[in-house]
Amino acid sequence: MAGRRGGAPARKGLLVLGMHRSGTSALTRLLNLHGARLGDDLLPAGHDNPSGFWELREAVAIHERLLAGLGMAWDDPRPLPPAWADTDAARRASDDIGALIDHTFADEALWAVKDPRLCRFAPLWSRAMRARGIEPHAILVARHPAEVAHSLQTRDALPAPLGNLLWARYLVDAVAGSEGMPRTLVRYSDLLQDWRGAIAGIEGALSLELAHGDAIDAAADAFVAPQMRHHVVDAGQPADVLAAPLQAALAHAANNELPPAWPQAVERFSQALAPVEGVVDGLAGMLSASRAELATLQAENGKLHRELDEHGRW
Repeated sequence: MAGRRGGAPARKGLLVLGMHRSGTSALTRLLNLHGARLGDDLLPAGHDNPSGFWELREAVAIHERLLAGLGMAWDDPRPLPPAWADTDAARRASDDIGALIDHTFADEALWAVKDPRLCRFAPLWSRAMRARGIEPHAILVARHPAEVAHSLQTRDALPAPLGNLLWARYLVDAVAGSEGMPRTLVRYSDLLQDWRGAIAGIEGALSLELAHGDAIDAAADAFVAPQMRHHVVDAGQPADVLAAPLQAALAHAANNELPPAWPQAVERFSQALAPVEGVVDGLAGMLSASRAELATLQAENGKLHRELDEHGRW
């Protein structure tokens, strides 16, 4: 293992990269059970993820602020703006990421961070980690796009074509953003069927030294269940036309590595998207307007509630 400070073990940070509803929460908890620290201020479990999100609250907030600064949101399927990493918003996010690492993971030999938005901003994390002598490693989590789209339709009422496009966009950004890092690929279906094999594959591919033991195995067995996968499609089911080139490439992945033909798959995705980019831009504008209208309604509702409380009219 590489050394630092006169031979001390190198510090490692794991970036868990995967689209919303792809199984990143389950994997992150398993990594946590096997010794990766996540920090203490985690988001609480929700009705849409009762087993927990395992997301650091401040990391999510940093990503949300950065998206807002770029005029985007998590469900915006467009590419990030050109030179986004040189914007004031990105510089502020980089400073915030560095501060988060310093106060949350300063003394940790192995830690992990997970937030689906991280797929789009991995380069900022990698830069901040390397500046602090921390080795960045990436774990790409893949799930069939039709399952992700169905889950997003159920949770967020997003149309299936948008869910498929978001799946593709997050995956393309995650792969590009983790270039040059030690990385490995995990399929959500494999994780649920054989978490031991998945963890062993990650440990070997990334040269990690994870914790093991009977108590850890028991906790992991109690946590992981195939029933966590609520939306299931046949592995051979054709994907949506935009997601199809990427899903086809993933189907040929072996040994937890991206296939050699991945760049060609990304090119085919870009070619398929080009004729409908105007529609995508319009859809993103509609989503933005809907979010603004909802925020206004929520603010007005909150104001009304406060006024009624003040006058005792409940």
